[in-house]
Amino acid sequence: MKGGNKIMTNKELAAHWHEKLMRTPASYQALATYRFQQWEHFEALAHKELAESWEN
Repeated sequence: MKGGNKIMTNKELAAHWHEKLMRTPASYQALATYRFQQWEHFEALAHKELAESWEN
């Protein structure tokens, strides 16, 4: 068998897709937006958990 079909580790896969995504400004912006939305989501969860701990 020639070339391809190499099993990649998670770290290698992440690096591969990150490199592909960073090729255009639009892709970079999309990834930044996604990460920001994830941060907002987890921040809201943290606030909710804190508020619930004050109630008890």
